[in-house]
Amino acid sequence: DSGSAIEFRTGFNNDFSATLSVTQSIWQGGKVFTALEIAKLYKKYALAQEAQVKATVILNAEQLFYSAILTQSSLEVLKKAFEANSYNLDMVEKSYSQGMVSEFEVLRARVEKQNLVPKILKGESDVKLSKQRLKSYLGIDLTRDIVLIEDTGDTSLAGLPELPVLIDTALKARPEMQQM
Repeated sequence: DSGSAIEFRTGFNNDFSATLSVTQSIWQGGKVFTALEIAKLYKKYALAQEAQVKATVILNAEQLFYSAILTQSSLEVLKKAFEANSYNLDMVEKSYSQGMVSEFEVLRARVEKQNLVPKILKGESDVKLSKQRLKSYLGIDLTRDIVLIEDTGDTSLAGLPELPVLIDTALKARPEMQQM
């Protein structure tokens, strides 16, 4: 037959072989305990990092708060200076009407008073901007009005410990040092 196929047989039907080997050593020179110690150290490092981030957030908020207090205080000083210059201008104008001062003194008093107007406008803008920065940082609605209240407690350095004690405390308690 020229059209028939010839079949050659090799191996056996359903012949299959596989090998799987898994090795898990429980104790290899202390590797497990070393890894556990590394994990504990990393946890301490992460907690120190968290403390550092918290301290940074608080520091930035305090800086923004005191910046807003400073700009508000500067504006109050400018407004008081404007009031004083207004009073001075009134006195100079009265003295001029009585012939006691020259016209130059009146002009000088007017210029001094008017020179404060742009500074007051800038101060008002600075106060608004510093409050906006603080509200933005704290996540407060920017349209909401806030009142800044400064702690008027004792801020003297008399009650502070000596510098070496402060340095030792900082080296022990600072999150950056704990991370190291």
